[in-house]
Amino acid sequence: MLNKKTAVLTLIATAALGGGVAFAYPEDTAMAVSASPSAGVGGKTNVLVTVSASNPGCPTLVQVDGAAAVLLGAGQTTTTITVDTVTGRHRVSARTVNCKGAKEHASSRYLILAGASSQSAPTAELKKNYRIALTGFAPGTVLTLVATGPAGSTQLSASDTADSRGNAKVKFKFRMRGTWTIVTTSSPAGASIAPIMVTVS
Repeated sequence: MLNKKTAVLTLIATAALGGGVAFAYPEDTAMAVSASPSAGVGGKTNVLVTVSASNPGCPTLVQVDGAAAVLLGAGQTTTTITVDTVTGRHRVSARTVNCKGAKEHASSRYLILAGASSQSAPTAELKKNYRIALTGFAPGTVLTLVATGPAGSTQLSASDTADSRGNAKVKFKFRMRGTWTIVTTSSPAGASIAPIMVTVS
Protein backbone atom coordinates (compact mmCIF):
# COMPACT_ATOMS: atom_id res chain seq x y z
CA MET A 1 0.00 0.00 0.00
CA LEU A 2 1.38 3.38 -0.93
CA ASN A 3 1.55 6.25 1.51
CA LYS A 4 2.47 9.91 1.14
CA LYS A 5 4.66 12.06 3.29
CA THR A 6 5.41 15.76 3.10
CA ALA A 7 9.08 16.51 2.50
CA VAL A 8 10.33 19.58 4.39
CA LEU A 9 12.89 21.70 2.54
CA THR A 10 15.91 23.26 4.22
CA LEU A 11 15.48 26.53 2.34
CA ILE A 12 11.83 27.36 2.90
CA ALA A 13 9.36 26.53 5.63
CA THR A 14 6.60 25.53 3.23
CA ALA A 15 7.07 22.83 0.60
CA ALA A 16 4.78 20.65 -1.41
CA LEU A 17 4.45 17.23 -2.96
CA GLY A 18 6.66 14.97 -0.91
CA GLY A 19 6.13 11.31 -1.67
CA GLY A 20 7.43 7.76 -1.42
CA VAL A 21 6.49 4.15 -0.83
CA ALA A 22 6.06 2.21 2.38
CA PHE A 23 8.96 -0.15 1.68
CA ALA A 24 11.52 2.38 2.93
CA TYR A 25 14.55 2.33 5.16
CA PRO A 26 14.14 2.38 8.08
CA GLU A 27 10.93 0.42 7.80
CA ASP A 28 7.70 2.44 7.67
CA THR A 29 9.62 5.66 6.96
CA ALA A 30 8.98 6.99 3.46
CA MET A 31 11.92 7.99 1.30
CA ALA A 32 12.40 11.78 1.12
CA VAL A 33 14.44 14.22 -0.95
CA SER A 34 15.23 17.90 -0.33
CA ALA A 35 17.16 20.63 -2.11
CA SER A 36 19.09 23.60 -0.75
CA PRO A 37 20.24 26.21 -3.31
CA SER A 38 23.16 28.59 -2.86
CA ALA A 39 24.87 31.15 -5.08
CA GLY A 40 27.52 29.74 -7.41
CA VAL A 41 29.99 31.37 -9.78
CA GLY A 42 29.21 32.93 -13.14
CA GLY A 43 25.56 33.56 -12.31
CA LYS A 44 24.89 29.88 -11.58
CA THR A 45 23.14 28.29 -8.61
CA ASN A 46 24.50 25.26 -6.73
CA VAL A 47 21.73 22.95 -5.53
CA LEU A 48 22.61 20.57 -2.69
CA VAL A 49 20.34 17.52 -2.98
CA THR A 50 19.89 15.26 0.05
CA VAL A 51 18.14 11.87 -0.02
CA SER A 52 17.01 10.22 3.21
CA ALA A 53 15.35 6.96 4.27
CA SER A 54 16.22 5.16 1.02
CA ASN A 55 17.53 1.62 0.62
CA PRO A 56 21.30 1.94 1.31
CA GLY A 57 21.97 -1.00 -0.98
CA CYS A 58 20.47 0.66 -4.06
CA PRO A 59 21.71 3.43 -6.39
CA THR A 60 19.47 6.52 -6.52
CA LEU A 61 18.75 8.67 -9.56
CA VAL A 62 18.17 12.35 -8.67
CA GLN A 63 17.14 15.23 -10.88
CA VAL A 64 16.45 18.95 -10.50
CA ASP A 65 14.77 21.26 -13.00
CA GLY A 66 17.13 22.45 -15.70
CA ALA A 67 19.86 19.82 -15.26
CA ALA A 68 20.65 16.27 -16.33
CA ALA A 69 19.90 13.46 -13.88
CA VAL A 70 22.70 12.36 -11.53
CA LEU A 71 23.16 8.78 -10.34
CA LEU A 72 24.15 8.36 -6.69
CA GLY A 73 25.96 5.16 -5.80
CA ALA A 74 24.58 2.74 -3.21
CA GLY A 75 24.78 4.37 0.19
CA GLN A 76 25.44 7.88 -1.23
CA THR A 77 22.89 10.40 0.05
CA THR A 78 24.02 13.84 -1.20
CA THR A 79 25.19 15.53 -4.37
CA THR A 80 25.53 19.10 -5.64
CA ILE A 81 24.06 19.98 -9.02
CA THR A 82 24.81 23.31 -10.74
CA VAL A 83 21.97 24.96 -12.68
CA ASP A 84 21.23 28.30 -14.30
CA THR A 85 19.86 30.83 -11.83
CA VAL A 86 16.13 31.03 -12.57
CA THR A 87 14.12 32.57 -9.74
CA GLY A 88 10.97 30.85 -8.60
CA ARG A 89 9.85 27.40 -7.45
CA HIS A 90 11.56 24.29 -8.81
CA ARG A 91 11.20 20.52 -8.48
CA VAL A 92 13.67 17.92 -7.23
CA SER A 93 13.00 14.19 -7.54
CA ALA A 94 14.71 10.93 -6.59
CA ARG A 95 14.09 7.25 -7.27
CA THR A 96 15.97 4.04 -6.61
CA VAL A 97 17.20 2.08 -9.64
CA ASN A 98 18.69 -1.37 -10.30
CA CYS A 99 17.32 -2.53 -6.97
CA LYS A 100 15.66 -5.79 -5.99
CA GLY A 101 12.26 -5.54 -4.42
CA ALA A 102 9.99 -2.52 -4.33
CA LYS A 103 11.21 0.71 -5.95
CA GLU A 104 11.19 3.94 -3.94
CA HIS A 105 10.57 7.46 -5.16
CA ALA A 106 10.15 10.95 -3.70
CA SER A 107 9.92 14.56 -4.83
CA SER A 108 9.65 18.04 -3.35
CA ARG A 109 9.93 21.70 -4.29
CA TYR A 110 12.57 24.31 -3.56
CA LEU A 111 12.75 28.05 -4.14
CA ILE A 112 15.41 30.25 -5.75
CA LEU A 113 14.89 33.78 -4.43
CA ALA A 114 15.64 37.15 -5.97
CA GLY A 115 16.73 39.59 -3.30
CA ALA A 116 15.85 43.26 -3.61
CA SER A 117 16.21 46.45 -1.62
CA SER A 118 14.05 49.53 -1.32
CA GLN A 119 15.57 52.76 -0.06
CA SER A 120 13.37 55.33 1.64
CA ALA A 121 14.63 58.06 -0.75
CA PRO A 122 17.70 58.83 -2.91
CA THR A 123 18.51 61.66 -0.51
CA ALA A 124 18.99 61.79 3.26
CA GLU A 125 19.27 64.44 5.91
CA LEU A 126 22.41 64.78 7.97
CA LYS A 127 22.16 62.98 11.35
CA LYS A 128 18.63 61.75 10.60
CA ASN A 129 17.61 58.09 10.37
CA TYR A 130 17.69 56.71 6.82
CA ARG A 131 15.80 53.41 6.38
CA ILE A 132 16.31 50.60 3.87
CA ALA A 133 13.94 47.62 3.41
CA LEU A 134 15.14 44.30 1.99
CA THR A 135 12.86 41.58 0.59
CA GLY A 136 13.00 38.23 -1.16
CA PHE A 137 15.60 36.41 0.92
CA ALA A 138 15.54 32.98 2.53
CA PRO A 139 14.35 33.22 6.14
CA GLY A 140 17.31 33.36 8.50
CA THR A 141 19.65 35.00 5.97
CA VAL A 142 21.93 37.54 7.67
CA LEU A 143 22.14 40.74 5.62
CA THR A 144 24.99 43.17 6.18
CA LEU A 145 25.02 46.63 4.64
CA VAL A 146 28.17 48.76 4.54
CA ALA A 147 27.91 52.47 3.68
CA THR A 148 31.04 54.21 2.39
CA GLY A 149 31.20 58.00 2.65
CA PRO A 150 32.29 60.54 0.02
CA ALA A 151 35.88 60.52 1.26
CA GLY A 152 36.09 56.80 0.56
CA SER A 153 37.42 56.04 4.01
CA THR A 154 34.45 56.69 6.30
CA GLN A 155 32.28 53.58 6.70
CA LEU A 156 29.13 52.67 8.58
CA SER A 157 27.58 49.21 8.85
CA ALA A 158 24.20 47.79 9.78
CA SER A 159 22.75 44.28 9.67
CA ASP A 160 19.52 42.37 10.15
CA THR A 161 18.24 38.80 9.74
CA ALA A 162 15.50 38.01 7.23
CA ASP A 163 12.25 37.06 8.96
CA SER A 164 9.88 34.20 8.07
CA ARG A 165 8.64 36.22 5.09
CA GLY A 166 12.16 36.86 3.79
CA ASN A 167 12.13 40.54 4.82
CA ALA A 168 14.67 42.62 6.72
CA LYS A 169 15.26 46.29 7.44
CA VAL A 170 18.16 48.49 8.54
CA LYS A 171 18.78 52.17 9.17
CA PHE A 172 21.76 54.50 8.98
CA LYS A 173 22.48 57.91 10.48
CA PHE A 174 24.94 59.77 8.25
CA ARG A 175 27.26 62.34 9.83
CA MET A 176 28.93 63.61 6.67
CA ARG A 177 27.44 65.39 3.66
CA GLY A 178 27.99 64.10 0.15
CA THR A 179 27.26 60.90 -1.79
CA TRP A 180 27.36 57.60 0.11
CA THR A 181 27.51 54.14 -1.48
CA ILE A 182 25.78 51.26 0.32
CA VAL A 183 26.75 47.66 -0.52
CA THR A 184 24.77 44.62 0.67
CA THR A 185 26.13 41.12 1.35
CA SER A 186 24.28 38.05 2.63
CA SER A 187 25.19 34.98 4.65
CA PRO A 188 24.74 32.35 3.40
CA ALA A 189 25.40 33.81 -0.02
CA GLY A 190 22.28 34.46 -2.08
CA ALA A 191 20.93 36.88 -4.66
CA SER A 192 23.07 39.92 -5.29
CA ILE A 193 21.76 43.46 -4.83
CA ALA A 194 22.90 46.51 -6.75
CA PRO A 195 24.69 49.16 -4.65
CA ILE A 196 22.55 52.01 -3.32
CA MET A 197 23.61 55.61 -3.86
CA VAL A 198 22.45 58.18 -1.31
CA THR A 199 23.08 61.92 -1.34
CA VAL A 200 23.28 63.39 2.17
CA SER A 201 22.61 67.10 2.69
